Amino acid sequence: MLIYLAAPIDYNTIDPQKWPPLREVLVDPQKWPPLREMLVDAGMTVYSPGRAWSTKAEPIPDLQAINLEVVRRCDGLLAWLPRGVLTVGTVLELNAASEWNIPASVIGDPGWALSYLGIPAFPAADEAINDLIRRLNDV
Repeated sequence: MLIYLAAPIDYNTIDPQKWPPLREVLVDPQKWPPLREMLVDAGMTVYSPGRAWSTKAEPIPDLQAINLEVVRRCDGLLAWLPRGVLTVGTVLELNAASEWNIPASVIGDPGWALSYLGIPAFPAADEAINDLIRRLNDV
């Protein structure tokens, strides 16, 4: 099964003087929680836009369209939403998954707004991954 791994990469140029630890995490997906490894260990194939796109230039508009097409084709979506980190793309991807009836789980505490999409949020990665796998197996 193909899992789309969403995270706030759209703000990876945050001022390093203001946000050095956050910038390091967002720029280098290797420093994210070991989500990719956890999913692969569970037998999943993982697509991460954070690894798919690298540029120092302004990203082209087609990138989000391409990402949304991958969301449309995936079996499930796992989103990492650290509290207090701005993101646009991750929320768009979660909304698309909801509209297309693609099972999704969120790691973090995104607040009440995402609950309207029917996407559960969990404080721990293993809880979110187990929930997503359980729902994928129920489909």
